Amino acid sequence: MVSLSRALLVVVLVLGWCAPAQAVTRTVARSGAFDIRATEKGGNLCITLRRERHYQGQECGRIPRSPQRPLSIFPDVGVHNYASAVPPSVRIAETEDRSGKRERHRTFSAPGFSARFVLIPAPPRAVFVRFYGADGTLLGMDAGPEGYIGFHENATPVLGESVTAYTEPRIAPTPDQPDRIATNGRGRLATGASWVEAEDRLRARGRRCQSGCAS
Repeated sequence: MVSLSRALLVVVLVLGWCAPAQAVTRTVARSGAFDIRATEKGGNLCITLRRERHYQGQECGRIPRSPQRPLSIFPDVGVHNYASAVPPSVRIAETEDRSGKRERHRTFSAPGFSARFVLIPAPPRAVFVRFYGADGTLLGMDAGPEGYIGFHENATPVLGESVTAYTEPRIAPTPDQPDRIATNGRGRLATGASWVEAEDRLRARGRRCQSGCAS
């Protein structure tokens, strides 16, 4: 009887040991009334932004491995707040607002998680968020919730009023400049046709007018 009891105990322990681990949701960052709750399982991560325990937004994806590819939440509520998961190498997050003012914020670590976490309630209302390592090296940059793309800025009519050309910034990091911003040309037809058609017209005009022509 004793042997049978021991055998059953061994079976229970083995089954418990071999059972798949359940993902646990934990609070991984706090700032004022805000917190981030996270769940990590099988190389994937889900992060939820809350204010006073009320849902603000959520994002799920692969655990971030590159400072240039954070897992960022676009909040459903309180859209000016910034929250993301970043690789362990990121120790400082620096916000930049529309006036160019910059502020530095620490990142958060949490036991059992492969990422660090960034939580920056507004203000500041960040246009950009730059990431730095422990030694102060710039590692990457993310777009802030305030948005940095202004449609139809620097707009110039071409081909009469039928096509408008304008510039549009894009984050385009390089190994030497992790916070590089490239300026791309765009076009739009006054008739409401697609931008692709407008760009085709602009390229055709450029081929015809390589030596210059009037707008």
